[in-house]
Amino acid sequence: MKMVKKNINVKMTEEKSKLIRKKAFERFVAFVFVAGVMIFASPMTTFAATGGGAAVTAGLGSLQELVLAFVSAIGMILCAWGIGEWGISTSSQDGTTQASALKRIGGGIVMVLAPQILATLV
Repeated sequence: MKMVKKNINVKMTEEKSKLIRKKAFERFVAFVFVAGVMIFASPMTTFAATGGGAAVTAGLGSLQELVLAFVSAIGMILCAWGIGEWGISTSSQDGTTQASALKRIGGGIVMVLAPQILATLV
């Protein structure tokens, strides 16, 4: 019985282990994204004693503003990168790179507008 289990473990190749690690990383990134959205998009209420709650929410509010500014800055960089990539890809007439550039531009615009989108939703 032990020999069969050993042979099964030996058959797992390097590619399968890389695929498993990649999927685990993708799940982790998705979890962090969902947790971040839940933290920053939900209204922040605290059940602290009177007077102390304002200090807690002020700190969380400034952290929220910092994260949203960081996301907007990354969005501007992605948008500029996409515009440059799209300009280069129009001369080569390659539809795949043009579509990729337009997707990057769209993603950058969504990231730049993320604070306004969150303010509208909340």
